[in-house]
Amino acid sequence: MISDKIDEVSKNSIWREHCEKELANTQLNTNFSVSNIKKMSILPDKPNYVVPDTRVDKHEMDAANTLLKSLCSVRDGDLLPSERFELPMTSSQEVGGVYKPLVP
Repeated sequence: MISDKIDEVSKNSIWREHCEKELANTQLNTNFSVSNIKKMSILPDKPNYVVPDTRVDKHEMDAANTLLKSLCSVRDGDLLPSERFELPMTSSQEVGGVYKPLVP
């Protein structure tokens, strides 16, 4: 292989020349301009932007909240794991949790 025959100083010199050539050809365009500012779209609307046009009355809101509470798993959030589940669900509940013993 060619790279095995070239010493480190020569490799560094080749790399320096390569970087200098690349930087010589690099030009930044700092003169940004818009031909007609009135035709330029500034920012598009958000894809999930919705203006709600339906009004929900108190009865419908209460029914929806009741349904949500019946389906939600957080309804037993204030109970201890031993009160929620018949058996321990994790190994830490087996070791340190308060639960009913398997064998009386």
